[in-house]
Amino acid sequence: LPGIVICIMALAIVIVSLFVSRSNRKAFVNKKIIEAFTKQKEESLMKQNEEYESLVYSIFPKPVARDLMKCQTEREMTSESLKSSLGSLDLHTARTFGRTVARMHR
Repeated sequence: LPGIVICIMALAIVIVSLFVSRSNRKAFVNKKIIEAFTKQKEESLMKQNEEYESLVYSIFPKPVARDLMKCQTEREMTSESLKSSLGSLDLHTARTFGRTVARMHR
């Protein structure tokens, strides 16, 4: 009788370990897939950013392009609370546009 109980417990341990192993393998594969997609998305965004910068530099004179890129960076770094205040954002955009037009006419 004790031998049968030990065999049943050993079989239960083997079955549970198989399920745990299978779930760990699936989690590992899913993690690798997510990492691959994240890396692919980052590379795509970097390429898109480089294309955007080269387009801006090809359209505008260098000082204007640098100013636009600087303003774009500042705008991206602005917190969400500042973005919600439309008045100050519109004033900033108007100033940037005025400087850009002034530089284009130099």
